Amino acid sequence: MLSSQKKMKDYNATIIIDLTKSNEELENNIKREARKAVRKAIKSGIKFEESDDWSSFKKIYLKEWWCADSERILDKNLEQWKINKSKKLFFARKNSDIAGFAVIEFSGKKVILYRVLGREKFAQFRPTDFMYWNLIFWAKKNNYELLDFGGFQINAKGNLTGVNRFKMKFGGRIKYYEVKGSPFYILLRKIVNKFPFLSIIKRKIMGSHLNRSIKELKQQTAKKDK
Repeated sequence: MLSSQKKMKDYNATIIIDLTKSNEELENNIKREARKAVRKAIKSGIKFEESDDWSSFKKIYLKEWWCADSERILDKNLEQWKINKSKKLFFARKNSDIAGFAVIEFSGKKVILYRVLGREKFAQFRPTDFMYWNLIFWAKKNNYELLDFGGFQINAKGNLTGVNRFKMKFGGRIKYYEVKGSPFYILLRKIVNKFPFLSIIKRKIMGSHLNRSIKELKQQTAKKDK
């Protein structure tokens, strides 16, 4: 019989791109569907750019991200990001409009996708594929060794199966790792994973706890990746 301690274990997964491969290898590993979408985005005139326009990011994020933090929490985070430069912002622009955004963070020689969004009204131009493609080669160009897609849903159901399929188009590998945290946190994760609609409640009642746990987890996984 499993001990109660083993029963309380939980696991997460993510997609990792090995950036030590050549540009040619990276491109060849990306599925034809994604390459076709990127060509469509380029043909439509979408441009990839670094930005420090966090106010524009804030407006879009609060309006269009499916589980956005409250404005108060976001403002606090933005203030910290600007001070410690822990995040970098990119836009996919179509003319003067923002078709999508990406926020990344760093852990040693690894880049982690924190938030990536292609706006719905620009969906026909495939800004999300365009952002992922450009982030791979931006990270490669800037001498990072790994790109972490920020998550992969284990036993995905519903819309999350589509999210997983999308991320797998870019040639990465699935990496599993044990989640660290208090027994209460692990139990809550298991409940939310079984009933995904509870995720918003989890975010509201455990914000500070999750932030601490996530920070600790990233520090632990960063050591393993080195």
